[in-house]
Amino acid sequence: MLATEYPHLTTKNGAIIIENTRFKVIDIVECYLAYGWSPDEIHRQYPFLTKSQICSAMAYYHDNEQKIHEQILADTEEIERRRKNSKQITRTELLARMKK
Repeated sequence: MLATEYPHLTTKNGAIIIENTRFKVIDIVECYLAYGWSPDEIHRQYPFLTKSQICSAMAYYHDNEQKIHEQILADTEEIERRRKNSKQITRTELLARMKK
């Protein structure tokens, strides 16, 4: 159903991705939201993606904005939770690990 509604998109492990790539729609959306990149700029940054693939991802985003924003928020909260729960190491400890 997804491929019919949005050409170039498919579902993998619960995520909407661009077919034949590892790129998630949310990755494209984050470029748009964080950097203000247009589809043309996204294509310049990721030339292996076609403009059609990018526009299809953006169409999915515009049709599902609330869902995508909720996912971005959930992902951000999970990253912050993991960061808080991880052991912070000193620079000396980091350098010692790098020498191993």
